[in-house]
Amino acid sequence: MTATWRPSAAVTAMQLATHYAREALGIDWGTLAKKEMLWVVSRVNLKLLRIPHMGEQITLQAIPLPPMKALYPWKFVFLDSMGELLGEGESLWNLMNASTRRIAILPEINAKIPQTTCSVTIPAAAHELSGTGRRKTLSPVYTDLDINAHVSHLRYIDWCCNALGPTVMSKYRIPEFRISYMQEVRAGQTIDTELRLEGTHFSFSGYHEDELAFVIDGMLERYEKQSQ
Repeated sequence: MTATWRPSAAVTAMQLATHYAREALGIDWGTLAKKEMLWVVSRVNLKLLRIPHMGEQITLQAIPLPPMKALYPWKFVFLDSMGELLGEGESLWNLMNASTRRIAILPEINAKIPQTTCSVTIPAAAHELSGTGRRKTLSPVYTDLDINAHVSHLRYIDWCCNALGPTVMSKYRIPEFRISYMQEVRAGQTIDTELRLEGTHFSFSGYHEDELAFVIDGMLERYEKQSQ
């Protein structure tokens, strides 16, 4: 095992970059709270050419793309200290009414997102691999929860790494993964998870009362294959 970023560190960096960009645009959580609205993430995708080492200085660019009806896509560019490309990411968000928990559209929010020359595509969804998976039941613990008493979207990839286990994670990194969030997981709920492996590809999914709550898919890569 080497001192490189864990997958959740990359997701956290994308979340922070999104937050700071929204603050600059005036569409941050505090502004939306006054309108009884909140941001909800539905997809996070990442592909790294090289995983940063602990302590390495990197630059992360968060680029808001033009909305597509009720969908708000973002693009991310990871650069090293020399400006070389480390990888790229995507996320997809919706606006939700905090009271009704229904998807909402606010034209004034859309108007604040700048136009861009970047091509706009919806981030691809994660998919479960076929076959029988390794099953385990999970219940969210206190440190999994956000301020709304839901499992933070930052924690699902940690659940996946824990399911893969220390033996696998000590030999392999995850340079590429996709996360699709279908429904919120709340405190007190029980989640039935399934881990499937097919060569160096994996999927990790969770069900609540037989309804799919999330899916993660990705690929594993041995540590020695990454150039230093």
